[in-house]
Amino acid sequence: MGAAFDRVKTLARMRPLLPGLEPMDEAWPTRNNFNILEAFESITRYETDMVHWLSEIRILADPTLRDSDDIMSSSHGSFEAFWRMLVYNRGPKFNYESPDEEAPSCLGISFEYWYKSKKLIMERLWQKEFLEYVSSSHSMNMRARPFEDAESRVRDARRFFVTECGRFGWVPFRTQEGDRDSDYHEGTG
Repeated sequence: MGAAFDRVKTLARMRPLLPGLEPMDEAWPTRNNFNILEAFESITRYETDMVHWLSEIRILADPTLRDSDDIMSSSHGSFEAFWRMLVYNRGPKFNYESPDEEAPSCLGISFEYWYKSKKLIMERLWQKEFLEYVSSSHSMNMRARPFEDAESRVRDARRFFVTECGRFGWVPFRTQEGDRDSDYHEGTG
């Protein structure tokens, strides 16, 4: 077994937190005071921030991309490495009997729907054509569900980073830029 040492070059900003209210909060929605428009506004702000955050870390992961490139753009397989990294290369259901089992490739397609559903919310179609929005989002969310399930299992567990040598992934929250990172691998050398 060998190890390759590297340094953390860049830490991305923290992943946006899901909107929500604590049940004990005075503003907690009840049947009498729940406002659907305020809920959609809150979700829209969150999804907009998520799209920006995903774009930021996508460019950190593949510096050959430009701001104007689509998040699904790929240079040398970087898109596949990116979506697999988001879910720790695990599918929606963890198999304890095969802990090294990789996420199936079809999860990449589900990621595309997951991302596009966020962009659909950003467009605020729900303000203009509510029924069309509900229909479109339901169909898209059904296709996005496998990625959403896989991503929700690891959400908020760590922080995104890139090393000086260009490797990227997740590190504990206490990690700082300049910290040493190691990658352990088997080998004879």
